[in-house]
Amino acid sequence: MRGNGKGHVGFYVGEDDEAYQILGGNQSDKVCLMWLGKDRFRNARWPKTASSLISRVVQKDRGEGLSVNEA
Repeated sequence: MRGNGKGHVGFYVGEDDEAYQILGGNQSDKVCLMWLGKDRFRNARWPKTASSLISRVVQKDRGEGLSVNEA
């Protein structure tokens, strides 16, 4: 979110040193995997009902560029 109150919702899939891989909906009118630079990430939420789950980082190799427009 860049101060305008708009943004996208996605699900964490993995990450490398520079970006998160996100499963998002309505990116270019489709559901897809995309890489989002960590500098553009704004917020994360973890459901209270999932508090017993163990979270961990999923390291991935990125063979594609970063998303610059999720519209």
